[in-house]
Amino acid sequence: SLPSQEKTSDDVSPVSQAWFTTKEDKDTLANKGHTWKQGMWSKEEVEILMSNIARYVKNRGMEDPAEIIFEMSKEERKDFYRSVAWGLNRPLFAVYRRVLRMYDNSNHVGKYTHGEIEKLKTLRKKHGNDWATIGAVLGRSASSVKDRCRLMKDTCNTGKWSEEEERRLAEVVYEMAGVSPGVAVTGGVSWASVAERVRSRSEKQCRSKWLNYLNWKHSGGTEWTKEDDLGLVRRIMEMQVEEENELRWEELAGGWSSVRSPQWLRSKWWNIKRQVSNHKEIPFSLLLEVLQDLMESSQANAGTGSPASSAALRVARLDESGGAVGGDDGASASSVAALQIPVQIPLQITHLGGSASHAPKRQKATLATTRCECG
Repeated sequence: SLPSQEKTSDDVSPVSQAWFTTKEDKDTLANKGHTWKQGMWSKEEVEILMSNIARYVKNRGMEDPAEIIFEMSKEERKDFYRSVAWGLNRPLFAVYRRVLRMYDNSNHVGKYTHGEIEKLKTLRKKHGNDWATIGAVLGRSASSVKDRCRLMKDTCNTGKWSEEEERRLAEVVYEMAGVSPGVAVTGGVSWASVAERVRSRSEKQCRSKWLNYLNWKHSGGTEWTKEDDLGLVRRIMEMQVEEENELRWEELAGGWSSVRSPQWLRSKWWNIKRQVSNHKEIPFSLLLEVLQDLMESSQANAGTGSPASSAALRVARLDESGGAVGGDDGASASSVAALQIPVQIPLQITHLGGSASHAPKRQKATLATTRCECG
């Protein structure tokens, strides 16, 4: 996080000090050579933001940031968002939205009940797009009721799509994209407009059905395989990014007959990384190394007829005496199997709930490192 001492001009990005929201504003900054982060926030970014907020509140003798965010006038808090954006390379509007979602308790109420949905329909007719007023009546945030209304359409069907609905969706997408049937389409269309012409499904339903199935089906897609799992990990490694939120999914999704959309590929990645139970606690580069070696070992074992283990893994750093740091205290050497992985720091990698007989065989070292097998 940022030091508590005086900040310098090196700590601030021009991007994080400007309220730009239009494409023209973004293009102007991009043409000047500025770049910024998008997508999921990293742990380090959240820590910087929290530290900045805590410092701002402390320097003004206050205790609760919510007082500034929700009770002060715009004039009274005019320097708040620019101050808490120090050290972040995110658009100021993105920082604003992140802060609102963090501190608005009504944004975390949970799933809407049938009664709330009926009341929401009535309020929408009465107040239109006045989300703040609607949210206040329902005890939910403005962003929450706005998002829920986007998914709500009285004329929408639910459940399995009919062949006629699928045919109509495909015709509309190809026409709006200006391409011939069979050409992959993953963007460049207004899903709200598509939904209006399909008539029987919502914007979200149309987008999801197309990107996660029909686009792949009509463009001659193939099924995803275990080899594709490994291929994705290798492609991500080739990007050489330091953090997961820097991954360029549009780029990663190109050139695969088995990939349905960038969003679909991202969900595949989420499933892959969950093979390491503590993936959120280890460096991204290390996670990729572990996954690559795990998959290569699994494929080698499959080729020799050895059983492949599907148990989750946990990665732990080893102390000087060879003991695991951060491992599960309840896991004894007899009840877990260790997987040796070629990495740059000593590690213990255990199968959670596995058995020693399912541990992958020792692999040839690919990096100069101290290697050990625990268990």
